[in-house]
Amino acid sequence: LLAKDVDRARELFQQGIWSGPTSAQAAKSFSSWAHMEAVEDRNIELSRSLYSCAARLKPRSTKLILNWAKDERAYGDSVRANELERLAGAILAEPRQGVSKLSPSEVAAEIDSLSIETALAEGVEEFIEFIEKWNKYYKQRRRTAAANTL
Repeated sequence: LLAKDVDRARELFQQGIWSGPTSAQAAKSFSSWAHMEAVEDRNIELSRSLYSCAARLKPRSTKLILNWAKDERAYGDSVRANELERLAGAILAEPRQGVSKLSPSEVAAEIDSLSIETALAEGVEEFIEFIEKWNKYYKQRRRTAAANTL
C-alpha cells in the first residue's frame, strides 16, 4: 500500500469502530487494523495495542489470537507468538461454559500497557489517543451494563 492508502485505511478503521464500538464488527476492525500496522508499517507496538482492543471485545476468539500470533512470529517474536498460540489452544480445550486460566483480557491488558509506552516513543500519539479514548468508552460501557443488571 502507498502511505496515503495506509493513512486513509486508518481513518476508515476509526470511523468503523466508532459506528459500533463494542460490536463484533469493531473487534474485526481492530484486528484488521492491527494486521495492517504489523505488515505495512512494521509497527508491532501499535499492532499489539489494537489487537488487545479486539481481544477485549472477543476474548474467546481463537482466530483473532492466532492471527495475532502469526503477526508476532512474522515480526520475530516467537516467544510471544508461542504464548498466544498456547492461549488459543487453552481456549479450544476448555468447555464452553468454563473459564480459562489464561484470561485473554489479562493478556491484552498487560500487552496493552507495554505497547502504549513504546508506541508513544515511536511517534504514533494520535492512534494511541484513539485507543485510549476507546478503552475509556469500553470500560464505561461495561460499568453501565453491570449496573443495569443489578
